[in-house]
Amino acid sequence: FVNQGVGARMLALKVSPIPFDGEGTAEKPYLLKTKADLVTLSKVTTVKQQLFPDTYFKITNDIDLQKDPEFLGICACIITGSSDAHVQFAGHIDGDGHTIHNMVIKNSMTWTTAPTANKMGTPTVGKCIGYKGFIGRMAPSGSVKNLNIAADCDLTELWATSGALVGYNYGTIENCRNYANVTGYSCWIGGIAGQNQKGAVIRNCFNAGNITSGYMNVGGISGTNYGLIENCENTGTIECKVISTFISGSKVNKLNGVGGICGGQTGGRVLNCVNSGTTYGYGRVAGISGSLNEAASTSYDYHNDVINCINYGTSLSTDKVEVGAIGGQTGTKGVCKDNYYDGQITLHKANGNTTLEGTEAVETSVLTSGKALANYSTELWSFEAGKYPVLKQFADEPSVKVTRSIIISVPAGHTVADLKQNVALSTDADCTWSLKDGSVFKINGNTLVAPASVTALV
Repeated sequence: FVNQGVGARMLALKVSPIPFDGEGTAEKPYLLKTKADLVTLSKVTTVKQQLFPDTYFKITNDIDLQKDPEFLGICACIITGSSDAHVQFAGHIDGDGHTIHNMVIKNSMTWTTAPTANKMGTPTVGKCIGYKGFIGRMAPSGSVKNLNIAADCDLTELWATSGALVGYNYGTIENCRNYANVTGYSCWIGGIAGQNQKGAVIRNCFNAGNITSGYMNVGGISGTNYGLIENCENTGTIECKVISTFISGSKVNKLNGVGGICGGQTGGRVLNCVNSGTTYGYGRVAGISGSLNEAASTSYDYHNDVINCINYGTSLSTDKVEVGAIGGQTGTKGVCKDNYYDGQITLHKANGNTTLEGTEAVETSVLTSGKALANYSTELWSFEAGKYPVLKQFADEPSVKVTRSIIISVPAGHTVADLKQNVALSTDADCTWSLKDGSVFKINGNTLVAPASVTALV
């Protein structure tokens, strides 16, 4: 305003006391030692909307949140609408290799009719709240690294744009691992992030949790990807299925966009990633990216690229067209090269059940020979005889040890689609072989016994 020729401007400032040890610098970060520290940071960022730009935090030990509902998430969304969209964490959190236990996020859902043990619930759509995770929203300048989310965390009653580490990511997520199951009743649900936005990076991350969406776009690493996902691995089961009345009945065709790494891409890139988890949905289902269509706009950083990726997980889809070992929906003109999948155990082709440039279906013996694939760095990848390739940094993960050792030795020149003879099953994995339907095929020890003759397709 102007008063007697003198101009003035009023600014709103937010100031909050800092109750943590340290100075908040890279050299002397604020130290997060206890449940109380994380609850305080949650409230200061989510309720008071302090974003902490250029501020550094370090977690000093494993922290048990004891399922305390006072922990809301850091810069989490707590209202409907978009009036708090600017509340994005702009600081840096270093987990220092520690683990968060018993984190529970239960303030997402509002029910018109609550679910019971025998009946699905009906969500009150306009009152449900998304943007949830350890961090709800993260700014381009924000980062979280070296942090693990334990399997005892309860993240199974989320709505949309939610992930174990970050719901809505514009920043950098690095060296993080999730072991918790994550369930969102709506869309954009991921093991690491719900949405990975343009300019954002998810690097060196791992998911072993089972990730479920009740609408669309669900991925082992990110529900959807507009940025870069590199050096990541998924062993969890990724599903898009009916879990409420929100999407059910005639709407089930919307249960699509399912990927072992990301549910879909729009101007994104997936580099040096591997999936061994099962993916399931009604359409756009794949081992790497559920949708891999054209993204030609010059405004994108990438153009739906897939480079140096491997899939030996199983993809199951009601739609027999938009399903593939690497991508579910076709059309990408991005960079696709040096991708492989096990063509003997996969019922579908590379992308949208057709071929994809730079992608090769190879026999099991090629992937399990112990020899490095062309253009794959042995500093990054682990190749061992009798096992599938994995990223070296995750080779000691229990679920990785198991999934890379589950070998079905289909005879050369044949696939699981035309089994006419017995098949040897691996013996060194910590698993037990069984059949969902044992009426035709049988298991005898570690041998899959094929029927002597059949008169119809089975």
